Amino acid sequence: MSKYTEQYKDVRWQKLRLEVFKRDDFKCCRCGLEEEVSLNAHHLIYFPNAKPWEYDPEILISLCDDCHETVHEIEPFRRFYGKMLKEVCTAFRVLMEFKCRISELSNKEFGGNKNGD
Repeated sequence: MSKYTEQYKDVRWQKLRLEVFKRDDFKCCRCGLEEEVSLNAHHLIYFPNAKPWEYDPEILISLCDDCHETVHEIEPFRRFYGKMLKEVCTAFRVLMEFKCRISELSNKEFGGNKNGD
Protein backbone atom coordinates (compact mmCIF):
# COMPACT_ATOMS: atom_id res chain seq x y z
CA MET A 1 0.00 0.00 0.00
CA SER A 2 1.39 3.41 -0.96
CA LYS A 3 2.13 6.13 1.56
CA TYR A 4 -0.64 8.28 0.01
CA THR A 5 -3.16 5.43 0.30
CA GLU A 6 -2.19 5.01 3.96
CA GLN A 7 -3.25 8.63 4.55
CA TYR A 8 -6.85 7.67 3.84
CA LYS A 9 -6.87 5.83 7.19
CA ASP A 10 -6.13 9.08 9.03
CA VAL A 11 -8.90 10.24 11.36
CA ARG A 12 -8.80 13.75 9.79
CA TRP A 13 -9.64 12.26 6.38
CA GLN A 14 -12.34 10.03 7.86
CA LYS A 15 -13.94 13.08 9.51
CA LEU A 16 -13.83 15.13 6.28
CA ARG A 17 -15.27 12.37 4.10
CA LEU A 18 -18.13 11.84 6.57
CA GLU A 19 -18.85 15.58 6.43
CA VAL A 20 -19.02 15.34 2.61
CA PHE A 21 -21.31 12.27 2.72
CA LYS A 22 -23.66 14.04 5.15
CA ARG A 23 -23.72 17.16 2.99
CA ASP A 24 -24.62 15.02 -0.03
CA ASP A 25 -27.32 13.13 1.93
CA PHE A 26 -25.33 9.89 1.58
CA LYS A 27 -26.14 9.81 -2.17
CA CYS A 28 -23.92 9.52 -5.21
CA CYS A 29 -23.74 12.99 -6.76
CA ARG A 30 -23.45 11.52 -10.24
CA CYS A 31 -26.15 8.82 -10.44
CA GLY A 32 -28.18 9.48 -7.29
CA LEU A 33 -27.81 5.98 -5.80
CA GLU A 34 -28.29 6.05 -2.07
CA GLU A 35 -29.44 2.71 -0.67
CA GLU A 36 -26.75 0.33 0.54
CA VAL A 37 -24.12 1.83 -1.69
CA SER A 38 -20.43 2.19 -0.91
CA LEU A 39 -19.50 5.85 -1.26
CA ASN A 40 -16.18 7.50 -2.04
CA ALA A 41 -15.31 11.12 -1.30
CA HIS A 42 -13.85 12.17 -4.64
CA HIS A 43 -11.45 15.10 -5.00
CA LEU A 44 -12.55 17.21 -7.96
CA ILE A 45 -9.12 18.83 -8.04
CA TYR A 46 -5.80 17.51 -6.80
CA PHE A 47 -3.09 19.75 -5.37
CA PRO A 48 0.54 18.64 -5.34
CA ASN A 49 1.79 17.62 -1.89
CA ALA A 50 -1.62 18.19 -0.24
CA LYS A 51 -2.87 15.68 2.29
CA PRO A 52 -6.35 14.25 1.55
CA TRP A 53 -7.86 16.06 4.56
CA GLU A 54 -6.37 19.46 3.62
CA TYR A 55 -9.00 20.11 0.95
CA ASP A 56 -12.05 22.32 1.25
CA PRO A 57 -15.19 20.14 1.42
CA GLU A 58 -16.60 22.10 -1.51
CA ILE A 59 -14.18 20.43 -3.90
CA LEU A 60 -15.10 16.93 -2.72
CA ILE A 61 -18.17 15.02 -3.88
CA SER A 62 -19.75 11.71 -2.94
CA LEU A 63 -19.57 9.05 -5.64
CA CYS A 64 -20.61 5.39 -5.63
CA ASP A 65 -17.95 2.85 -6.60
CA ASP A 66 -19.14 2.57 -10.22
CA CYS A 67 -19.26 6.33 -10.77
CA HIS A 68 -15.94 6.81 -9.00
CA GLU A 69 -14.31 4.29 -11.33
CA THR A 70 -15.90 5.96 -14.37
CA VAL A 71 -14.73 9.40 -13.30
CA HIS A 72 -11.16 8.16 -12.90
CA GLU A 73 -11.29 6.55 -16.35
CA ILE A 74 -12.07 9.94 -17.90
CA GLU A 75 -9.67 11.86 -15.61
CA PRO A 76 -7.04 12.59 -18.32
CA PHE A 77 -9.73 14.16 -20.52
CA ARG A 78 -11.17 16.10 -17.59
CA ARG A 79 -7.78 17.59 -16.76
CA PHE A 80 -7.34 18.79 -20.33
CA TYR A 81 -10.84 20.23 -20.66
CA GLY A 82 -10.82 21.45 -17.05
CA LYS A 83 -7.91 23.77 -17.81
CA MET A 84 -9.76 25.10 -20.86
CA LEU A 85 -12.95 25.51 -18.81
CA LYS A 86 -11.09 27.43 -16.11
CA GLU A 87 -9.74 29.82 -18.75
CA VAL A 88 -13.21 30.28 -20.25
CA CYS A 89 -14.72 30.95 -16.80
CA THR A 90 -12.03 33.52 -16.05
CA ALA A 91 -12.65 35.26 -19.37
CA PHE A 92 -16.41 35.24 -18.74
CA ARG A 93 -15.96 36.73 -15.26
CA VAL A 94 -13.77 39.52 -16.67
CA LEU A 95 -16.33 40.18 -19.40
CA MET A 96 -19.18 40.38 -16.88
CA GLU A 97 -17.20 42.76 -14.67
CA PHE A 98 -16.53 44.91 -17.75
CA LYS A 99 -20.24 44.86 -18.66
CA CYS A 100 -21.20 45.97 -15.13
CA ARG A 101 -18.62 48.77 -15.22
CA ILE A 102 -19.91 49.99 -18.62
CA SER A 103 -23.45 49.96 -17.26
CA GLU A 104 -22.38 52.00 -14.22
CA LEU A 105 -20.57 54.54 -16.39
CA SER A 106 -23.49 54.74 -18.80
CA ASN A 107 -25.93 55.46 -15.98
CA LYS A 108 -23.65 58.21 -14.62
CA GLU A 109 -22.97 59.74 -18.05
CA PHE A 110 -26.55 59.77 -19.29
CA GLY A 111 -28.32 60.09 -15.97
CA GLY A 112 -30.33 56.99 -16.70
CA ASN A 113 -32.72 55.72 -14.14
CA LYS A 114 -34.75 52.57 -14.00
CA ASN A 115 -38.10 54.32 -14.45
CA GLY A 116 -37.18 55.69 -17.87
CA ASP A 117 -37.88 59.32 -16.79
